[in-house]
Amino acid sequence: MSSTLPKKLASVKPGTLYAGVDLALDGNVVVVLDERAQQLARFRFPNDRDGYDFFYGRLERLRERHPAPEVLVGLEPTNYFWKLLAADMESHQCGYRLVNPYTVKKHREGDQLDRSKDDRRDAFIIGGLAPYGQVYPDTDAPW
Repeated sequence: MSSTLPKKLASVKPGTLYAGVDLALDGNVVVVLDERAQQLARFRFPNDRDGYDFFYGRLERLRERHPAPEVLVGLEPTNYFWKLLAADMESHQCGYRLVNPYTVKKHREGDQLDRSKDDRRDAFIIGGLAPYGQVYPDTDAPW
């Protein structure tokens, strides 16, 4: 086991919520999970300023409703949309973790025999993998 994995896991505060974001041209799908991987919310938002503001507002309301110290966002860097959202999150000083697309694919294949892909399933997987992803930026306090 890599020494960075225990550091990543230790940096996550107890009670943290995890938001997996599956990014796409027509809109992004978000699944928010608690620390036991129970789905708390699912919603979509577009790739524009209003959509990003809606995304931040929903996460903040969920954090307050389910007394959580923070929301950790997981992103899968498969297209340029992650860079747009990541840049906006950085401007709002929100941290996030990148989740390897190959890992998402293998988890999807392991979860369902038909191996079909859908945005909800991928967002759920990304949220579940967020604690293990690549930490970015250096600070790990997204909210």
